[in-house]
Amino acid sequence: MNQIRKTVPSDRLYFELHVLPLLNLYFITGFGLYHYFALGMSCACAFSQATVLASLPFAIPLTVCDSTSWPNLVHSVDLSLYMGMAFGGYILSSMADLIGRRSMIPITLIIIFGSTFACGFAHTSHVIIICIFILGSGIAANANTVKIHLAEILPNKRRGSLLAFQDLFWTIGYAAGAAWLLTPPIVQHRKEEVRFATWRMIFGLSGICSIMVSCASALLLPSPRYLMFLKNYQDTIDTLTRMYTINNSKHWETFSIRSRDLQGCVDDFNLNNYIEPITCRDRLVIWFKKIRTIVSVLFQQKYLKVTLLLIAAKFIVIFDLLTTNIWLGQTVRSNDQNCVFTTSSLNDDSYKCEDLPASLYGNFFHLSINIFIGQLILLLIVERIGRRLSLVCGCVACGISSYIPTYIRKTYAAKFVTSSIFLTGYSLIDSALNIVLMESYPTAIRGTAAGGVQFFARFVGGMLKRFLIISCQRSLILMGSFMLAGAIICYFLPEYSGKPMEE
Repeated sequence: MNQIRKTVPSDRLYFELHVLPLLNLYFITGFGLYHYFALGMSCACAFSQATVLASLPFAIPLTVCDSTSWPNLVHSVDLSLYMGMAFGGYILSSMADLIGRRSMIPITLIIIFGSTFACGFAHTSHVIIICIFILGSGIAANANTVKIHLAEILPNKRRGSLLAFQDLFWTIGYAAGAAWLLTPPIVQHRKEEVRFATWRMIFGLSGICSIMVSCASALLLPSPRYLMFLKNYQDTIDTLTRMYTINNSKHWETFSIRSRDLQGCVDDFNLNNYIEPITCRDRLVIWFKKIRTIVSVLFQQKYLKVTLLLIAAKFIVIFDLLTTNIWLGQTVRSNDQNCVFTTSSLNDDSYKCEDLPASLYGNFFHLSINIFIGQLILLLIVERIGRRLSLVCGCVACGISSYIPTYIRKTYAAKFVTSSIFLTGYSLIDSALNIVLMESYPTAIRGTAAGGVQFFARFVGGMLKRFLIISCQRSLILMGSFMLAGAIICYFLPEYSGKPMEE
């Protein structure tokens, strides 16, 4: 290695010849069985997140029907969910930088299970609101941590498509797993006093998948990049050796790499220079100092531009896919009524338990199929045309489809088609932005960046969900304006297609 250093004319050339290949783990371990296992675990986590989230618009209205003393529960649940995603999601995502990605995956899944299980035994609205806050924290942190762990072990040329592939299983759990199974019994038995689909049972069963996946996630290996960030080179070599052995079905003795080859590959930003804590109080103080240091790095000159761009870009998808799906279902039903951006009810702004039209559930379910179509399109094009062009095309498609209903005849078919195009583009943008977010920051700050960048959009989105009441026609124009402005913002985002992540 010393001889190589003497012959290299510049540090930049040495970095390109020797460090970059080490950052591309595919160059060292190959791509094989372990990567497919890690991808499968990520898909299972996404499926678990979706089944829990999709149960809310079915369970919460039943809760209000059974407990008439909780009339404001729907709006309170919506606000609590988004505040949990903003505040709790930021804190737990930051913990992935402090205690590791593999450790946080089962922790967040247990948080999801515990919150839904507690909701099933709640007897006051305050308990439900607190549990939903915790649920939002767990869902946001698990989504970020799983994507980070997967992105850090995938090869450059397949990273975008495989991260998009994971989102397909989120949609399967959301549309096929939850909406398809829950819609028939609720439509048929909603008015009955004794029914199979009770809100307690929905909450209790929706979290079962999470606890099973959390047990299986113990089989995941640590992220080699995170171990290099900790300067734990021996464990890094052991992890890379296991990945090489599993992927290539070869004996571990055929794998050769030295710890000095790994030194300097991942910058720790002096986060490992703190004294080892003795008490829990000392540990909390050090964690706080590390998070403060990481946040300062996010807004330094090197990362300031991409941080501000991503914060602005997240406002394009200020509402989650579930909320957008429910909102579009309202616009298809009638453009003249007021649209309410709610997650926890399909029934507009009225939560009566009788005379609920089944068309509400039909619009919701049929439109949800377009989420899968958008993510499938991204899977096919993200490595061919890149992340940036995919985002721009998705924003333009959403913007145009939002303005079309203003100028065409307001037939059901026309509104359904334009809403389908909008939701297809919206899901494409949401998945592509998450890919760019994973790639734009170095290992040391990736978790905190993921939580911090999304914090502002989640917080403002929660306020809008609580207080915004606007006609469906104007809401389409408003969202279309956001999308066209987003096309300009996305044009300036970095492009990492086929390249190593920021390090």
